[in-house]
Amino acid sequence: METHQLWVFAHIMLLVYWLGADLGVFILAQMTKNAGQSVETRAALLKGAMLIDIVPRLCFALMVPVGLTLARSLGLLTAPDWVIPLAWAWATLWCALTLMSGRWEGTPAAETWRIANLSVQGLIGALFLWAGVTSLSGAGPLGAGWLAWKAIWMGLCYPAAIMIDVAFGPAIKAFGAIAMGQGGPDTEARYKAAVNHTCVWVGFVYLFVALAAFWGTVKPA
Repeated sequence: METHQLWVFAHIMLLVYWLGADLGVFILAQMTKNAGQSVETRAALLKGAMLIDIVPRLCFALMVPVGLTLARSLGLLTAPDWVIPLAWAWATLWCALTLMSGRWEGTPAAETWRIANLSVQGLIGALFLWAGVTSLSGAGPLGAGWLAWKAIWMGLCYPAAIMIDVAFGPAIKAFGAIAMGQGGPDTEARYKAAVNHTCVWVGFVYLFVALAAFWGTVKPA
């Protein structure tokens, strides 16, 4: 078995667990909008969604080094040798912080991590877009047009993912009020609107991931 095949397998499995787990988060989030359920039930559903959400976040982080390593194995990445180790080091750190972030919930460290996380995502997304656009013009690090387009679609996933976190912030605040017995029709409306707004950005992530997967498998000219 060639090493390249192993990286292809890893790339596929990351996509499967990323979207599969994220779909579970999506469904549970929709269920929490039902005001007819008890607060305890809705809180349990929301907690379950946030726990499951760790899986797609880990897969999202690992997509970067696995994708770069796969591109290098195909001979389609022209970049300094230190880029791959740096990508793996960054992804390892991101995964570790993601796993630890639950322990920081409600502390200043949680907010610091959230801001750092969103900032890094924005930077990575910009780098993907830069690599894709410059490679289409023949001046970038990617040696195939289909790979450049895949990088562009992946780059667009990052701002969409950032907006998921931003849009869900008001939902957390509204549900906190509901859990404390301070809910009402207006609070419920704010919660549902925030969840629905979040789901719009989830849809954009699904779209961009589907486009990236299409360009990566079909490889249109």
